[in-house]
Amino acid sequence: MPDRSQVNLTQEEIERLRRRAFSTTPLLARLFRRGAIRSLRRALRQRQALEILVDLCDHPDKGAAAECRNCLEKLNDELATDGLCELAIENPVGRAAEICLRGQLRPSDHDRLCVYLFVTNQLDSYFEEDFEFQCLRREYEDARPKLRQHILRILRSGDRRCLAFFSHRKLLSECSEQEILRTLRSFHRHRDWSRLFHAFQDLPLRYGLRILHDLARTDWEPESKEDRALYRRVLEQARGQLPPPSRPSASLGAAFESWIAMGKNPVLAEKEVEELLGELVRAAPPRAVALVSALSDKASPGSEASREILEHHHWLVRLAGHVTGLCIDFRHDGVDDKVHWVPRVAPEFPILEFQPADATPALLEELSASVENDSSKTGLSVARKVLQSVLAHRITVASFEEMIVEIEPFAGEFEEVDSP
Repeated sequence: MPDRSQVNLTQEEIERLRRRAFSTTPLLARLFRRGAIRSLRRALRQRQALEILVDLCDHPDKGAAAECRNCLEKLNDELATDGLCELAIENPVGRAAEICLRGQLRPSDHDRLCVYLFVTNQLDSYFEEDFEFQCLRREYEDARPKLRQHILRILRSGDRRCLAFFSHRKLLSECSEQEILRTLRSFHRHRDWSRLFHAFQDLPLRYGLRILHDLARTDWEPESKEDRALYRRVLEQARGQLPPPSRPSASLGAAFESWIAMGKNPVLAEKEVEELLGELVRAAPPRAVALVSALSDKASPGSEASREILEHHHWLVRLAGHVTGLCIDFRHDGVDDKVHWVPRVAPEFPILEFQPADATPALLEELSASVENDSSKTGLSVARKVLQSVLAHRITVASFEEMIVEIEPFAGEFEEVDSP
């Protein structure tokens, strides 16, 4: 049963107990230390109390050290156990990790359990919990540099079961910026022009126009008649045009990004578009931003959902529509909004951010109309024409498949990634 006698100590009380625990006052030091340990044992749910008790395990006062080790190894409070295991994760070769191993302590959260088992080199137990590295990869992405280094240390240890961790299959369109650049650079290095052209059809034009620029300097052409026709058409339309330089990406802020991330929650992912739109009408801004994020995975630009978001009364909701790509308007080069901050934070050239996988016949029709009415010769006018050709090809060629690539998620720890 959990110890219900646990208390919360103030910072001042913690510091006072720390001084008493490591007191060197003649005659009274041992008495002070015993009293401090008794008080700290009543605050095991506090990280600082645990840290002091762990440090005392190496104290020259062997009686006090043994008492602390015995107390920690026999923890029966879930929160205290989780706290001690976190200390073990932060330093897998330290005293806290040794105590956890001796006491067979484990975190209550499954994801943290996977990390704990891995960094403390309990690999047999780890593979029983997470044999495909799903939890570990997720935790690695959110980890601080020190924890990443602990994970990499075990990966480099030589256990053959860890080899699969360095590579996994993923849709190119779902890869991070770093993964995309690394993949494109690999295609260049190996002169794999066919896969590079496939990537052109899968990625937004901020990558695609540069890919076309590079392919135009080769004598390669696709083998299939349909791909060859598309290739020649977009080369003619692009004429070596590179994407226009954009301003540095503005920070959206941790709060806004967390609201966007909430939209990927499985509970929201299960809801239909109509249900999400119904809730959007009455939702407060943080919840509404999460709903827009969820809608971006279910609806496309130009849809009813896109129009409702563009007409929403709150600017944060409209901004979320632009950031997620749900509210791209092919008729305009940039973002137009009555609130000053929206155009400054939203993507500067939305058409360059459009994901070809989101193409629909209605969207193609809207884009085609904007191309017909555009007589300018700007870089973004070129982008509209190229994107129109790509979307038409994807919609009319039934055999088109999105590219799946092998991703090495930790290659970035060893090399700097440059733009291709």
